[in-house]
Amino acid sequence: MADLWTAVAETFADAGAAAVFGLPRDERGLLDAAAVLGRPRAFAVRDQRSGACQAIGYAQAAGRPVVIELSSGPAFLNALVGVSEAASVGAPIVVVTTRTPNEGIARGGFQELDQLGVAGPVVGWSYRVERADRLAWAVRRATALAARCRPSVSLLEITDELAGADIPPSPRDPGPPPGCVPFDDDLDRAVRLMRAPAGR
Repeated sequence: MADLWTAVAETFADAGAAAVFGLPRDERGLLDAAAVLGRPRAFAVRDQRSGACQAIGYAQAAGRPVVIELSSGPAFLNALVGVSEAASVGAPIVVVTTRTPNEGIARGGFQELDQLGVAGPVVGWSYRVERADRLAWAVRRATALAARCRPSVSLLEITDELAGADIPPSPRDPGPPPGCVPFDDDLDRAVRLMRAPAGR
């Protein structure tokens, strides 16, 4: 079993993410885990807005998805203009943020914000990760969707409760990444199906 942020960094690296941009935090997070692992490349920034813009440039130059790590609440809102620009230019970006602990939801919890609702009109796909066994799947799907034929922004909100959970290892061989062009075997099978007589 791995700790949360090491598992997230490893899964992003295996899924093809090129880099992580974020502000250094008081508590250990994704940026720290990526820096220790050495993959994806970790870039510390001083402001969420400039970090989002740097991530866009890096993603476009690298031609691969890039991750922006954000804290919940004001930090998330501060980056939203840059995230909107990423969506506008079709940059393959995955935003990773945390959420107020469950006990504070709808009770005025510290920096509570409906982040998925706020970002809904901007991002192409969003998902709240509440279970450890869904973490690797969510990271891989967010990365794949960000890098599809028409690149877009994916958003993952990881609940605070997962920070202390045992995270199962991510599969080392998840299969080929999704792409815009079907594999030859899939094309051949499709042609055979279309040529087959009706009703067979």
